[in-house]
Amino acid sequence: MWEAASDLIDEGRGDVGAAARADAAVSKVEIPQYRLRGIVAVWAAAALPMGALAWLVASALEDQFGGEENVPMLKALLICITAGLIWQFVLVALLVRTEQGPFAGPSSGRRSGSVLRAARRRAGAAAGSG
Repeated sequence: MWEAASDLIDEGRGDVGAAARADAAVSKVEIPQYRLRGIVAVWAAAALPMGALAWLVASALEDQFGGEENVPMLKALLICITAGLIWQFVLVALLVRTEQGPFAGPSSGRRSGSVLRAARRRAGAAAGSG
């Protein structure tokens, strides 16, 4: 990494100090972290319903489907796991909304979009300076 930085300075393709300062300004954003209790709660909210659906509900639904050999169980598992994946999508959407606020669409200019635009500007400036 340091060799690449010194190559940039030697070849005069960019100001490494300016890039480091820009990265430091972006990294000052504090992202709240879950504690162990929150991590376990999120894991349980995602994993336990999937386990219950796959082991308990699918076994109970198996008799409701027709077919030979393992086909009824396969149908029950597909339905239950699909329902579990839908639940996980809803859970992630709720968690993101709780952490980031309501989704405002791609034209809002908030959050990660502005960070991505800042990164593109830095990359464009570095490419144009050589």
